[in-house]
Amino acid sequence: MDQYLTNGTARSIPIFIFIDDEGHEVAKWGPRAPEVQERVSALMSKLPEKTAPNYDEEFKKSNQDNDDDVSRRRANLVRRLS
Repeated sequence: MDQYLTNGTARSIPIFIFIDDEGHEVAKWGPRAPEVQERVSALMSKLPEKTAPNYDEEFKKSNQDNDDDVSRRRANLVRRLS
């Protein structure tokens, strides 16, 4: 089952594996689309190690920056669709 861990490490995030009668994987559904996972990985790569004293502060700042970016993108999309 270790081959199906999210990012090779996360055991707490469920992944559904669909296997045929012969034991072959026919489909896999995970918690994030590949494009979303790329974005999350990029954001996380900019953070200090989780054991660093400033990790929590930087994590919160990163989330706020991301929320601001998502809000700007959403507003631009609404403007274009209006």
